[in-house]
Amino acid sequence: MYNEKLASTFRGFIELEEKVKNIEAQNKHVLDLQMAPTISESDVVGILDEEVRIESFMQEDSGRYTLDIWRQINESISASGSEHGYDFIVGASGAGKLVCPRAASDITEDVVRYINRKYEGNE
Repeated sequence: MYNEKLASTFRGFIELEEKVKNIEAQNKHVLDLQMAPTISESDVVGILDEEVRIESFMQEDSGRYTLDIWRQINESISASGSEHGYDFIVGASGAGKLVCPRAASDITEDVVRYINRKYEGNE
């Protein structure tokens, strides 16, 4: 199973990316509104504090969502392995973890379909 392909096709990650982009766009808009041409030094300090607060919030939320998604993925992979009678599933990161995987042994598509169904509440 190829981890990069799994991460790029799992709907949970796709939705997370969309959420993060939307939040970033909303926060950028708020900050842009605050950046009027005639702002005082205290306003600049407040804006910088707001930027730091937003960045911290983004990192915490993104990290929390990512951990939750990986928990779902790992539980789903385990359930999928049990359902299909696999003894083990090896994840390939694309960085040389699997040297010569046979195409017949690649179950990435099966796992992606399964975890997407489970994510959507269909399993």
